Amino acid sequence: MEPAIPLRRTAEEIEDARKRIKERTEADKKLYRDFADTMKTENIPVYLPGEAEYERSVANPNLLYRFSRPGCVVQPLSTSDVQTVIKEAREQNISMTIKGGGHSYAGFSTTNDGISLDLGKMNRARLNTKVKPRPVMTMQGGAQWGHAYKHLINGKHDGMIVNGGRCPTVGVGGFILGGGLAPFGRSFGLGCDTLIEATIVTADGDIVTVSRKDLELNDEEKKDPEKVKRRDLFWALCGAGGGNFGVVVEFKLEIQYLEDPEGLVVAGKYEWQPAYEKDEAKPQEDAVVTDETLATMNRFYSYNWPNRCTIDSSWICTIGKPLTIRFLVYYDGLKTQFTQLINPVGVPDDEKPIPSKPLRDMIIRRVIEEPSTRFLHETLVDQWSDEIVRAFPANKGYSLHASFVFPNDIDTIENITRFINADMARFKERYAGETATMQVTWIHSGGKVSEVGDSDTAYPWRQGVYNVYIMLQWDGKWLETDIRGWLQIFRRNLRQYSLEGQAAYVNFPFPDKMELSGTDYEYAYYGKNCDALRKVKEEWDEKEYFKWNQGIKLPKSVEESNSTSFHPATEVVEESKLETNFVTALKVNILSSAEVPVAAKVTNNYKKDKASDRKLADQLALEQWKTFEPFGSWSTSSGGIYALTDLGF
Repeated sequence: MEPAIPLRRTAEEIEDARKRIKERTEADKKLYRDFADTMKTENIPVYLPGEAEYERSVANPNLLYRFSRPGCVVQPLSTSDVQTVIKEAREQNISMTIKGGGHSYAGFSTTNDGISLDLGKMNRARLNTKVKPRPVMTMQGGAQWGHAYKHLINGKHDGMIVNGGRCPTVGVGGFILGGGLAPFGRSFGLGCDTLIEATIVTADGDIVTVSRKDLELNDEEKKDPEKVKRRDLFWALCGAGGGNFGVVVEFKLEIQYLEDPEGLVVAGKYEWQPAYEKDEAKPQEDAVVTDETLATMNRFYSYNWPNRCTIDSSWICTIGKPLTIRFLVYYDGLKTQFTQLINPVGVPDDEKPIPSKPLRDMIIRRVIEEPSTRFLHETLVDQWSDEIVRAFPANKGYSLHASFVFPNDIDTIENITRFINADMARFKERYAGETATMQVTWIHSGGKVSEVGDSDTAYPWRQGVYNVYIMLQWDGKWLETDIRGWLQIFRRNLRQYSLEGQAAYVNFPFPDKMELSGTDYEYAYYGKNCDALRKVKEEWDEKEYFKWNQGIKLPKSVEESNSTSFHPATEVVEESKLETNFVTALKVNILSSAEVPVAAKVTNNYKKDKASDRKLADQLALEQWKTFEPFGSWSTSSGGIYALTDLGF
């Protein structure tokens, strides 16, 4: 008979554990104090826990990451500062997490270990209109897109566009290094397609500048290992550069020219409340939308829009409210042209891009023709005001995300919309009485993006027409485990329609602790470019100093990972621990109500994140959010987004 396993530690064991924790904590504190002292001698701003600037830097609106507490926050002012920080951190064997705009959906710009390298003070942008053949926008690694847009606005450069982010508070670095889905991307490609030069500080502390010219090697130059190495680094930075090869401290992007000679564009926003199926047993806000509504959306998504037209959309399902679908329009041209596109004369309604006449008429009514600088200053900000406000640390809440890259053939689109419609109705039933939102956002891609080869840059999913992400947002800490289960099953059932059954967008990343292994993340983000990217990693960061959970692995790390089978069952919570047999009920409903074919069996497990229920921690969190004051003109107390002047930058 085997001896019984003791359920509790002895007093001696507990005391010994406390002693070890105290010693380790004191050692860590001394390590970061010493590091901070070194930075101060170099006049590099550095902050320790408890200091105001530290708390301001680590503040995060997503309460899932509210306790991310790095050993210190360093805010370099220059490229040489970054170089010094990297060299000293490596010498002290201290890990580093790079923070640019801080918009990472999965909290990858936060950390509980090592240094937070906050680039926020390196935010300068400048526009050079004298260079040929096109003007160039130069931006530091910590700049946000608003810093770049203001140069176009203040200079009254109508008709000129930098191929940047939809949301002006998004960081330039993460956007470009992940590929970059721009509002006029269907006209000009991904943001990284307009990148002409980048300067990076490598893991060795070297300052390296690579450019588009490095891609153009002749046969003799291809024999030069250094030139090949530089070529491969620039290629990798175009879609896979975030936190993988070094700290990118400067970007140069080629300015693009809009179609209209006077620089006019068409843009606007409309929120549509579609018709619902009548069900006397349910209130209207809990019903599914009609087949006619689905037919309209299916036609809309499967229509092959001209490159000059980009229309994003979001299905927004909030508990206690009717489902709405938000449309955001960006058209490179005039309103007369846009109107003719949406409502072509002499064409039957069911053959128009938007079959529903009321919806078609309202979209035409809600868009306006305006100079491109006014679009950047006002309309773009208004279109993405929800996203901007959501990023304020004062607007706390819980949220999780996942993403897909979809084609737009009619069969795929019909399956996706049918599933989303049914799943949103189940979401409302499941979380009735709670404060929760499920949002599915379709970012319109394709066009010029698809004219570049899948391996011409590190971004592989060029044939996708919609980069779609789901956001689940809620109040109430206790719901986290349940919502993680919902997200995992939702993702499993939709990913079969993503390119190659796996495609996702790295700038809309999965949360950690989903059912994917490390190499699965790599393929989801980078497809068949994974092997080439691992070789670039080996060339530029052979000791894997820049390392994060979903980053590019070294080739040897992949071999070791592949030699060990991945067993999800060893890391998940059993279905029996879910309330009301949640997963089983979902499987039945998915197959019967939505009638969506499921390519792979849905397992009865999902991973459980570690969550602290300490009352003291909750109290500290409440105090943190009560006392936090957002920056200057972004303060919600002074009007928030609607009180902005000059984009708040």
